[in-house]
Amino acid sequence: MAEGAEDAVKLADYMQAVMRRTKLRPPLTYGYKGDPDLGVGFWMHDTNKCKVLEKPIVIPSGLDHYQGYSVFFAYCGEEGVKHMLEGACPPILPATEKEPADFASLADIANNFGAKDPEAAKGNSEFCVAICVPQELATKADVPGRDIWMIQFEQDRVSAFLQAAKEGNVEKLEAAMKDGIKGNLVDEHGVSALMMAAFMGSNKACEALLQGGAEVNHAERLNKRTALMMAAQGGHEEVVKSLLAAKADTKEVDSEMQTALHWAAVAGKTAVARLLASIGQKDAKNEQGETPAQVAEKMGHTETAAALM
Repeated sequence: MAEGAEDAVKLADYMQAVMRRTKLRPPLTYGYKGDPDLGVGFWMHDTNKCKVLEKPIVIPSGLDHYQGYSVFFAYCGEEGVKHMLEGACPPILPATEKEPADFASLADIANNFGAKDPEAAKGNSEFCVAICVPQELATKADVPGRDIWMIQFEQDRVSAFLQAAKEGNVEKLEAAMKDGIKGNLVDEHGVSALMMAAFMGSNKACEALLQGGAEVNHAERLNKRTALMMAAQGGHEEVVKSLLAAKADTKEVDSEMQTALHWAAVAGKTAVARLLASIGQKDAKNEQGETPAQVAEKMGHTETAAALM
């Protein structure tokens, strides 16, 4: 529970706060309940006992901001939750803007979705998953008296592109960019496709993304880290060389004032540390006032420390 945070009025506001990593507590009508079997927690409504997955599923827009997202609630049984936790979302999913608190009972939830026998179908409403999606992926169904939205997962091209970057799948990346996808896409936290590929050490994927317009010095929102920092930490020398050739700035610092060279020192990646040190920043100090050599020494990487002296 976030200390010093206010209580949200609506559950959608809380789920937006979780996505944005800002402090806000859920509405008072929900209590936390862990589920050891599923390995996750839920917010249970105190009246109808519907259990809402503690964190939303987020479908990224690809843009470096939080504007344009809407929150919907999908209701299901336990098996449905398991499938969604495994990433097995259907091509199209019925959902609603109404949270559990907006319904008097589980049967009322089933009735909203048109169940012929709401009482018999209430088991399909015992669980709820909040979904944060770009508004363009949701279409309201023309059903009088009911609030039903169709979430078009099949139209989500961003997630597949980011997954291809993580996997270093150059063929998929190039095909997507040829089809209009931009190489500078990011996830909901501002982590770019280039950063993902750099972290995994996929140099060919990095080169393809750079050619497709990826911003080499882009920093993610939480820790302000760049692709060069991630490649340096992983010791991916070829990736580091490609990023430097694309004008990656070795002077960039993260939220703790650490440069890419600091991150190579943290991980004891001597070859990359030598390469970056040949460009500069050997005397740069982080938030603790430590140079890369001092960081390497503190971490027990004697070879790296010696290379930076």
